[in-house]
Amino acid sequence: MQTLIVHTRRPNFFRRDLGPQRAFAALTLIGGAIVGCLFWPVFAAATLWRALTVGDDGVLAPAREMTDVYVYILALAGAFSIALPASIAQRLRGSRLSLRTVALMPVYYMLVCAATWAAVIHLALWPYYWGKTDHGRSRTRPTLRIVRTRTSR
Repeated sequence: MQTLIVHTRRPNFFRRDLGPQRAFAALTLIGGAIVGCLFWPVFAAATLWRALTVGDDGVLAPAREMTDVYVYILALAGAFSIALPASIAQRLRGSRLSLRTVALMPVYYMLVCAATWAAVIHLALWPYYWGKTDHGRSRTRPTLRIVRTRTSR
């Protein structure tokens, strides 16, 4: 959120530095991530409600049935768009994506949504304070594989 605010303080410079298409893409990605995290709990609850409820007589109206199909397709596409990059990243790191990791992804995204809401509230209450994290200070070492090759001298 802070990144979006910082980049949009001087939009003409941002657009000129990145070019109009890349600036639009960056703002769309950053803004979409924020909006998605803010409204994901509402959409997830609505999807679960649709899946668990039926009409009074046990029959869905045709309009409800049609919209349910679109909601389920969208939910599955969202789950696929989360699992596919994670699977590719795991493969690039040389490990396999476990079923436990996939099962914990909704918990991870719930925590991301909670963090986004906390950031919005924090921004509203303390707009001039930035709780910046120290990057590169983890206790574990990076798990990048370094391949040594023989060089001729």
